[in-house]
Amino acid sequence: MLERASALAGALEPASRAGAGGAMGLRLGENPHFSLVQIAGFASTFAGLQGEIASLLGGPVPQLARTPEKTAAGLVFRTGHAQLWVIGPERSDLSAKARAAIPAGKGVVTDLSSARTRLFVEGEAAASTLAKGIPLDLDPGAFPVGTAAMTGVHHVPILLHRPGERRFDIYVMRTFALFAFEWLADAALEFGYRIETEAAA
Repeated sequence: MLERASALAGALEPASRAGAGGAMGLRLGENPHFSLVQIAGFASTFAGLQGEIASLLGGPVPQLARTPEKTAAGLVFRTGHAQLWVIGPERSDLSAKARAAIPAGKGVVTDLSSARTRLFVEGEAAASTLAKGIPLDLDPGAFPVGTAAMTGVHHVPILLHRPGERRFDIYVMRTFALFAFEWLADAALEFGYRIETEAAA
């Protein structure tokens, strides 16, 4: 099996930039250790398919876009009226299992693991950094831990997830990963940052 290459090769060398007053308030970079399987249905079939999907995933199917669900297969996001993203471990056989379990006439399974890049920003000023280009209220009262949203940064579509109070994960199309990372680094400059590639958990 071919290894998945980062779309940010050459841009993620460990480095740091001091912000105002020498601050180093943020960590940012890539966490490439994940799989992403999209399960999509049709308007006429998806409601009836949710029981089969829940059994496949070992947990509930999310009903709201902003509230992902934890399942045995991974974290499940509702990314459309009849569409789910399942973020799981790097070595996952979910794509094959889903294709076997979901009839072709009821749904479509697509492995997007190599089509998306997962960036992250973490630190006290993470929300302030993202607020420079993402049109969402990221105050914890409006966007608490666990919340997700399909949104965009400078016309680039992203899935934004807040797994911790001071951390955000950004799923972006591989084609635009370098642009999104460069924007993130520029937005973070006033707070200071360290660039990292996170190791597998």
